[in-house]
Amino acid sequence: VDPSALEALEPDMDEPAPIDMPDLDPSALAPLDTEEAVPLGEDDLLPLDEDALSALDEEPVDAAVAVDLAAAAQALADELAQDSDQAVEDTGIEPEPAPIAPEPEPAPITPEPEPEPEPVPVAPEPEPVPAAPEPEPVPAAPEPEPAPIAPEPEPKKKPAKLKLSYKNPSSVVREYTENLRKGGSFIKTSKPLPVGREVIIEVRVPAIADDPIVIPGEVTWSSRDLDNLGPDEVPGMGIEYRLDAEAQAALQSRLAEL
Repeated sequence: VDPSALEALEPDMDEPAPIDMPDLDPSALAPLDTEEAVPLGEDDLLPLDEDALSALDEEPVDAAVAVDLAAAAQALADELAQDSDQAVEDTGIEPEPAPIAPEPEPAPITPEPEPEPEPVPVAPEPEPVPAAPEPEPVPAAPEPEPAPIAPEPEPKKKPAKLKLSYKNPSSVVREYTENLRKGGSFIKTSKPLPVGREVIIEVRVPAIADDPIVIPGEVTWSSRDLDNLGPDEVPGMGIEYRLDAEAQAALQSRLAEL
C-alpha cells in the first residue's frame, strides 16, 4: 500500500492529523494477478474539445469565485469517503475514526439588561402664596374727655343758734301757737342769714331758762339778698320750721305747760 495514497484519505484540515498505521502482514495481502488487470486502451479516452478549453479561458475570473464552496467541499468529502471505503475493502483494515471534536460550550447567555425604571416625574414646586397684606392700623379711639369735675359742695355749716328770750310766758304761747299753725316765723334783725342756712331757735322764758324750747328750721327768705326794701318791708329773715308730726306734738305740749 502506498502511504501517499492513504494521506489523500485524510479530511481537508488546516493541519493533517497523523494516522497510526499498524504493521502490515505481507501474508495478509492477496496476490495480484496480472492477468486480471484490464488494459486501458486509447479508444476508451474521449477526445478533448479545444472549444471547451477556450470557453473556459474566456469566462471571467469573478465567475469562478462565485462557485458554491460549501457544495464543492461536500462533493470532495463524499469522494474521499468513497475512496476510504474502497481502500478498506482492498486492505481489510478499517481506519481509526477521526477524533470527534468536542462540541463547543454554549456561549454564556448574557442576561438581558433590566429596563431602567422610568423616571418619576417631579412634581412642580407650588407657587409661593402671596403674603396677605398687613391690615391697616385701626385708628385709636379718641380718649374721652374727662367729665367736668363737679365743684365740691361747700362744707355744710353747723346750724346757727338763734336765742330768743321772753319775759311773759303767755306771749310765747300765743305767738308760737300761731307760728306752728303757719309752719314758720319771721325774725326781725339787721343781720339776717342767707337763704338756705339752717338754724336752731331756742325760746327762753324765766320759768324754763335752763331747758329752752328748741325749734329747728331753715332760712327761706332774707332781706340780705335785697338791695332796697319796700316801705312795708323790714330787715330780717323768714324761717320755715323742720318739724315732723311727733316733734310738732311735743312742742305743743311744752307750750301748754307754760
